[in-house]
Amino acid sequence: MSSLVGELSAKSEDFRRLWADHPVKEKTHGVKRLVHVAVGELEFGYETLALPGDPDQLLVAHTVPRGSATADRLALLVRRMAGAGAG
Repeated sequence: MSSLVGELSAKSEDFRRLWADHPVKEKTHGVKRLVHVAVGELEFGYETLALPGDPDQLLVAHTVPRGSATADRLALLVRRMAGAGAG
């Protein structure tokens, strides 16, 4: 990443200005979407918590609402994995 930023900075005054001025904030909550080859799209809510004793460590909790399409797809995945292990 740093070599890409360096290359873009060397080639573009606009990039250097925008990169220097852009206020990046940590995103501590939201939704992550993944596509699993076997069950399709999965959508997880997440919350990130900083540990007070060590700000370099984070605890990330992912959640899935009961009865959601993702919950159904995860249950299907668990059944498929359990069946694969039974043979």
